[in-house]
Parts: sequence; C-alpha cells; structure tokens
Amino acid sequence: MWAFSTGDDIRAAPAIGRDGTVYVGSFDGLFYAVHRDGTPAWTFRTGDRILSSALVDAAGAILFGSQDDRLYCLEPDGKLRWSVELGGDVDSSPILAADGTIYVGTDDKKLYALHAP
Repeated sequence: MWAFSTGDDIRAAPAIGRDGTVYVGSFDGLFYAVHRDGTPAWTFRTGDRILSSALVDAAGAILFGSQDDRLYCLEPDGKLRWSVELGGDVDSSPILAADGTIYVGTDDKKLYALHAP
C-alpha cells in the first residue's frame, strides 16, 4: 500500500496507462503522473483546478479538462500534445468514440464533439 499527496483535493477518478502509471488531476491545478510504486513521475500545470477524470487512449495520449476552460492532451511523458479552449470550465470527463471523436461537456451548457488537432 502507498499514498501520494497532492497540493489540494482530488475529486476526479484516476486513470491508468498501459505501463501502469496512474494519472490524476487536483484542485491545485496540477495534473500528476505517479508510478505504480507511488513515486512521482511528472506533473503538468494548468491554469485552474482539475475536476475532470482523465482518459488514456490506445496510443497512450492522456486527455482531461480543467476549470481554465481548456481540454488538454498530453504525451505519456507529460509533454503537451495539444490543448483547445472551450466555452466554459471543463469539469466533465472526456470520452473517445470509435471513430476518434472526443466528446466533453462544459459549464457553458454545451456538449462538444471534436477531433484532435
């Protein structure tokens, strides 16, 4: 058993990558990657709190939203692949359709359907 501390509350469900890395966002505005033994792998800073649970796609890309109105896509090593600004806080968790469409809801009362840039 192990415990990993972040700088604030964690409200999202963690996601697990193919190599067993655990991914989770926190109210401190950081998105964390934690090795299976509980040691930190890397962090990525967003502009606001993270309530969104992450999605790890088949290629290992990590998608999640933040209250900075952005949907993020990170590489497995924590580098930004892309981000897109939507019309409100992205508190919901993205899902990925079989055709590659990403669906996510925001605080502007809209459901967005988008393809990776």
